[in-house]
Amino acid sequence: MSTKSDTQGHCNDNAASVHSVRIEKSDDDVLRHSEQTNLARRQIGIAMALNWITGIAAFAAIIYAGITYLQWGDSARAFKADQRAWLGPQSSRLDQIESDPSLIVEFLNSGKTPAIHVESALSFMMADKPTSSAVLTAWPPPGPPPMRVAELEGNLKCCRSVAPQAKFDFLSNAWQAQKDPKYPELPALTDLIKGRLQNMRDGTSYLFIYAELRYYDHLTTVQHTTKWCAYVVNGARPADTPKWTLSSCPEFNDMD
Repeated sequence: MSTKSDTQGHCNDNAASVHSVRIEKSDDDVLRHSEQTNLARRQIGIAMALNWITGIAAFAAIIYAGITYLQWGDSARAFKADQRAWLGPQSSRLDQIESDPSLIVEFLNSGKTPAIHVESALSFMMADKPTSSAVLTAWPPPGPPPMRVAELEGNLKCCRSVAPQAKFDFLSNAWQAQKDPKYPELPALTDLIKGRLQNMRDGTSYLFIYAELRYYDHLTTVQHTTKWCAYVVNGARPADTPKWTLSSCPEFNDMD
């Protein structure tokens, strides 16, 4: 009895009774999966587009910042250039060259701030035409030679200030009388011209007058330099009835 009961109390495992089941997606599942895939692709595309837009915007912002900085720099430089001191030549005059020469050279501060710590020097030079054409490069010379420029710069005298729209003058007659203690070493025009007047008339000798100014302004720490040069020309023909004028030298005429 017990054996029969145990047999009836257990299920019989019959392999033939086990069936495999295949689960297939419904049309709704396929449609939903396709929509999710398309949505994901769109989101990725939008994210990539936003990244590109953000990058382009950042690059544009950098470019704009650079342009703004350059414009600010240009504006600052333009402001300084407009406001700073500008000490430049305004006029020059040479009178009575054949009797008692008198020279005046005027420099004007055309800027809007004072020129300070002004150093200045002026000198004269007589250039004689070489007798040999082999050593003649240009006549008259374009300006004072380097040796003369070095001498001039070694004689810079300090210091003065020149207010806006004020003048800085060189007066040769004060040097001739040696009344200006700042420039006792400069030769008098009368002594320099003496014995060369006929040469100056026919163009075989030229009198050069040149000056240099160095100064600062309140807006920058850069030292500015003004160079001026002119030579005396007999513009009359015939040369025996001279008409003296001052002509600008091709070189040694600039300012910064």
